[in-house]
Amino acid sequence: MQSAAMPYSGPFDAAILIEAGRTAWMGTRTEAPTGPSLNCQGKLVTPCLIDCHTHLDKGHIWPRKPN
Repeated sequence: MQSAAMPYSGPFDAAILIEAGRTAWMGTRTEAPTGPSLNCQGKLVTPCLIDCHTHLDKGHIWPRKPN
């Protein structure tokens, strides 16, 4: 997928093509490839949200517990 910087100007009428669980294309609905679709009008579409943070300080202040 080619990437192009798009300045944020608020919500817009867009289309996203997902192939094999990955984003394959993004653009306007008028440019969208044909095929099965899901109407997400009025919805928020986000990438996978994974909380991958840690608290390294906790390992130094709490006693270790056996697994």
